[in-house]
Amino acid sequence: MGCELLLGWVAMANAQSANRTLQAIHAPPAALALGLGPALRYQAAEQTRGLLEDWGSAQIALSGFLLLFLLLATDERQRSLALALFMLALSVGERLFLTPEMVAWGRALDYAPAAAQIGERTRLATIENIYLGMEALKWAAGLLLAGRLTLRTHGRSGRGRRQVDMVDEANHGYVDR
Repeated sequence: MGCELLLGWVAMANAQSANRTLQAIHAPPAALALGLGPALRYQAAEQTRGLLEDWGSAQIALSGFLLLFLLLATDERQRSLALALFMLALSVGERLFLTPEMVAWGRALDYAPAAAQIGERTRLATIENIYLGMEALKWAAGLLLAGRLTLRTHGRSGRGRRQVDMVDEANHGYVDR
């Protein structure tokens, strides 16, 4: 979840980096006329798109690891496993369907005039909002899963305590006294 926040911060910083660079080098109007500003904005957008694709792949790997860990290394119940599977399914859906759409529409609109292609810009905004909604669902599922894992009342320590108590009872013949 912290990586998700970091990626959002980097995406915002990338969006502002082209303007900061142009101000820092005191770009003359001739450089702006040659397309330096749009080229820098395109480069920043490409960096963000690359990070978004890499993060989508990393989320699949992390979600898969979490699911396998819960399945093989813990005695978690079906609800916890279902939450982890839900998070994995959302990550796969985002990476396979939403991210390629956002990348393709973003590239198509990079050099388009702001007033042109309003329908395409609306479609890109819709896809981005769906992506953010899925991220919010993953956050909610992750927080719920974290709560279930940290606040659970059953577990190995509870069973272990019952087994120790059984040894102390006098009616067990296998205890040497």
